[in-house]
Amino acid sequence: MPKNLWKILDYEKYEDYVTFPSIDEQETDERVVYMNDLEKRKQAYGICGE
Repeated sequence: MPKNLWKILDYEKYEDYVTFPSIDEQETDERVVYMNDLEKRKQAYGICGE
């Protein structure tokens, strides 16, 4: 079984959206990333340990 690298978090707080910082502070990219969607999580957070 792979090692679980996720810490205990308040998932109600952290699964709502992801904001990608940009050079222009006026532009933000907010997308919903569901906890069970591994491909979107990889795109948003980088390589997952799962």
